[in-house]
Amino acid sequence: MGTINLTSGAQTFAGFTMNVTGTSPNVNINGNLTTGALTLTSGLVNMGNNIAIYTGAATPMLASSATSYFSFIGTNSGFQWNMPASQAAGTYKWPVGPAGTVTGFRPVILTTTGANPATIVPVKIGFVNEWDGAYNDLFRL
Repeated sequence: MGTINLTSGAQTFAGFTMNVTGTSPNVNINGNLTTGALTLTSGLVNMGNNIAIYTGAATPMLASSATSYFSFIGTNSGFQWNMPASQAAGTYKWPVGPAGTVTGFRPVILTTTGANPATIVPVKIGFVNEWDGAYNDLFRL
């Protein structure tokens, strides 16, 4: 599909839908993307060294798959969920994967055992596409 350059390096949208098919079903996002609703039907969202911030209460994109997820590369990148105050206990699947030398769908499942405190709790999952021999830089939580 191409590249979307976000104004001033970051933009907030009420919703974000990815549904791209064809020989190269992906879009590159330049900047941090914040959204309250996510629908990922088909295609990869390549975030590079940027952050995708989800602010909604619904489970982020349980329908993601090996051909439909957010990819990241870089120490600042990742999928961040700003869990709303009093988020219900449950299991939440994040549609993420690394980009670069190592690629692919690597969903992360987060299970909460109780409601959030009365404040917003941000949780960020990021990937760094290198290995220092001790697994320190392969996966960051």
